[in-house]
Amino acid sequence: MKLQAKLLFSPVKWLVCLAFVCIIPIAMYVPTYFDFVNVSTIYLPFVGIVLFSDIAILDKGSSTEEIAYLSSRKPIRVLLQRYLISLLLLLIYILLANGVFRIMQQFRGEMMIESISLFTYILNVGGGSLLIGAMAMTITALINNVYVGYGFSIVYWVYWNINCLTEAFINPFPFIANPTFYQMPLAVIYGLTLLIIIIACFLSGKSPFYLNDKIRKWFIANK
Repeated sequence: MKLQAKLLFSPVKWLVCLAFVCIIPIAMYVPTYFDFVNVSTIYLPFVGIVLFSDIAILDKGSSTEEIAYLSSRKPIRVLLQRYLISLLLLLIYILLANGVFRIMQQFRGEMMIESISLFTYILNVGGGSLLIGAMAMTITALINNVYVGYGFSIVYWVYWNINCLTEAFINPFPFIANPTFYQMPLAVIYGLTLLIIIIACFLSGKSPFYLNDKIRKWFIANK
């Protein structure tokens, strides 16, 4: 676990996420906690994209992915360790954004009792962030290219930013679409996230050339 934490250590990436989560409650107009939850639910998935996109192919950065694949007997365990560390970081950023918002409320003298709990905030922000982050991670593992993972997940994120009021089970922002009926769609979001993580674990046990081999065999079979 310590080794994976060292591999994941990225000051630039973590500082970008830190600046982003601090800017949200300061720069955005969020007069109430309800508004803050909505804004955070929409924008914090960016942190999930940054944290999770490359964890499946960290070894590729040193061009040793083939050696890592051949020498690692527990690739799924390695991926899950990296995922758990990134998950902890995501939770810290989510709580940090909440803390900054509360401090801003204190400065403005706007503290009030609201019906939304901290747990509800974490569940909703975490749901979208984990789903989109898992998509980025899995696509990166499949294509073996982190930029494709970034690109796909950002397009998905932006699409649902624009269509956030549409009620759909693949909408990562069910609380925004319908704040009176978000529990079931949110449960589906977490279920989809788990399924995508399982797919990523399956891919982590395959050769770095798994997709290329499948495509090559398909072309040969259909000549």
